Amino acid sequence: MKRKIVLLVILFAGLSWNNLSAQPGTSAPVATIAGKNGGKISKEELTKAEKVLCTGNYTVTEFKFSVAGKGIDYKEFQGRGEFLTPEMISAVQMIPPGGKVFIEYIRANPEGSEATRQISPLDFTLTE
Repeated sequence: MKRKIVLLVILFAGLSWNNLSAQPGTSAPVATIAGKNGGKISKEELTKAEKVLCTGNYTVTEFKFSVAGKGIDYKEFQGRGEFLTPEMISAVQMIPPGGKVFIEYIRANPEGSEATRQISPLDFTLTE
């Protein structure tokens, strides 16, 4: 009898957790920059985009922006809000083609809420 109760509690807890984490008809928000969520991107596209956006009425509140490439030092920047800083844009302009840009630890709030959600990271390879 105790085993049945324990199994029911575990089953109920699992169902409740699933209902909290994914509402029917909704999908997880996705971060983008210049309309892309990864892959190849030109320096011009990246620097003109100016900000990290998020789908589904979410606003980006913070993120980590890092750059790496052959012949340059790895650099890391902290973004507050959704906009790229002048330092981030300057770092992108110094990266040779084939260099990498990572946007990680993206946090966003749904419209009208203070609840913060972690968003999947972005990984770009720069083209000319």
